[in-house]
Amino acid sequence: DEKWRKERSPDPPEDFSYDYYNGAHPDLQVEGYLAGDEDVELNNLTADGNVLFKLSGLRL
Repeated sequence: DEKWRKERSPDPPEDFSYDYYNGAHPDLQVEGYLAGDEDVELNNLTADGNVLFKLSGLRL
């Protein structure tokens, strides 16, 4: 709106939720941040079955 355009632009509105950028269903979202060394299991994602892997834990 005009007030945002004059007072905040190009910053997001004060009531902006960054959840807007998360396209995943809330049940599939992680609260906070991952540690980076988690085990990951993706079920029914491919015709070949489940996909299992571990995140590397590498910190940059």
